[in-house]
Amino acid sequence: MEKLLTLSKKEIEQRTVYYVDSLGERSGRRAIAARILGVSLRSIDAWCAPSDPRVIPADKLMQLVIEAHFRELYVINYSKIIDIYDDCDDLIGSTNRAADASFLADTHCRRIAMRPRGGGWATPELIMSEEQILRSRLRKIVTSGEIEKRQICRTLGCDEYALIDMQSELRRARFGRMPDRTGIEILEGYVWGQSGEYAA
Repeated sequence: MEKLLTLSKKEIEQRTVYYVDSLGERSGRRAIAARILGVSLRSIDAWCAPSDPRVIPADKLMQLVIEAHFRELYVINYSKIIDIYDDCDDLIGSTNRAADASFLADTHCRRIAMRPRGGGWATPELIMSEEQILRSRLRKIVTSGEIEKRQICRTLGCDEYALIDMQSELRRARFGRMPDRTGIEILEGYVWGQSGEYAA
């Protein structure tokens, strides 16, 4: 049996500090994090402190990850804009990065689309790597709500914190972990059997 993939307190703390730091200027980012998560500033300070035994709950960490992705959105190339829509089909952001767009669309139960270009130019093709597509498939499974997180973790051999690493598109070189393709296929089969509507 393979060893369960888990994160240590130090690793969870490193991620918490990174995602909190991505929220704004040094003087106000912990207050922003507290407001986003609906907790006290004291809790944020504790979760970011090596000397404090407490760690951020996994669901709160995922909220930080989602907010951090929103703050990474940018458009430099106006000929290749990717629009992101939520579950009400409202536009919630635009970017040039397919990975960030896919993450936010998946976590908001909706879709992404290349914005058509004017002047008779063809709409650019949306391109994603195989690894990005695999992470997107995992996010759709988690967001579907058809499978409990503990079952997803059991199938992928990880804890809830490592599951976040498998979904996030930020800081992949340091925090990124790839989900097991076979595990994803097993979970997709279960979701399909439950709803009959799921499609990757």
